[in-house]
Amino acid sequence: MSRKPLLLALPLALLASACVSVHATRLGEGSVYPPVPREEVRVYESEADVPGEFEKIALLYVSGDAQNIGHRQMIEAARKKAGRLGANAIVLGEFEDPKFTTRVASVIFNVPVERRTQMLAIRVDRY
Repeated sequence: MSRKPLLLALPLALLASACVSVHATRLGEGSVYPPVPREEVRVYESEADVPGEFEKIALLYVSGDAQNIGHRQMIEAARKKAGRLGANAIVLGEFEDPKFTTRVASVIFNVPVERRTQMLAIRVDRY
């Protein structure tokens, strides 16, 4: 058996296991906006940082494998989902990282453990 297919399959398997999941729950009966490119979706630390008025579009539930996914990857996935919903910004939530003992146990028992957060997708009137 050739090792070439195995070597090609390994990066694909790692990529598949390093997925970020983003689920959205629309808020209110607000307007429907056209999609916004991910690069144009701004990121704010808190609602107080948002300049001017804004409309809450959706609550984003973001999760991923804590061993392979970092905060930056989760934020980028949320920006993409928010943009698809017509939001032009997100407000970060608090990241729930697994405790050290949970991470150690996940390695020992080969069980995945998730990193999670909730973010708010919003439509800002002006930047």
